[in-house]
Amino acid sequence: MRQVTINATSLSPFMYQGKRVVTFAMIDEVHQRPTGAARKSFNAHRQYFTEGKDFYRLTGQDLELFKLCASIKRTHKYSPISDKAREVTLITESGYLLTVKPFNDPLSWQVQNQLIDAYFRLSEFPELQHINIPTLAELEAMPIGEAQNLISCLEADSYQGHGRRGSYAMNLRRKEKKALKPMVIAIEQASQLHIQDMGDYRS
Repeated sequence: MRQVTINATSLSPFMYQGKRVVTFAMIDEVHQRPTGAARKSFNAHRQYFTEGKDFYRLTGQDLELFKLCASIKRTHKYSPISDKAREVTLITESGYLLTVKPFNDPLSWQVQNQLIDAYFRLSEFPELQHINIPTLAELEAMPIGEAQNLISCLEADSYQGHGRRGSYAMNLRRKEKKALKPMVIAIEQASQLHIQDMGDYRS
């Protein structure tokens, strides 16, 4: 996914449940705030935030899958989530605006406008790109659980990005499903487990 540059900081957009999200660390960096400033603002005004609308809190398998998906899409050294993190809070556009509401300096006003326009607001006709599908050899070299999560992540990206109306997008979707099908079969044969919600790959 194409990087977005805000206040001389390059960000690789991250999605969760169809929405672009940021972390506290990303907010601190782009606003040039001390580490922990965004989290402090969030905690101080927590009663005004609605989970599932303004933010998501990930732990356990949900967090591991998100970190895996994020690492796949990472195109530069900056990572918003530590590999050692046990819990992460993802902030949506509405949550971001609530978090930075106390930031009243001129730079913050400028950054807010740029982040909303260039990062959170998805283009009506976004650039369509193939998802990055690994080879069978790369997949076989992974632990089976990681391989299952990887294919689940790629399938979700393919559906969210290309599983909508429009001939070009649907052509990409068909090609990606064709490329993913042998991956799904290989994983099922290796683990003798059925990957949830992927029965259509046998058709």
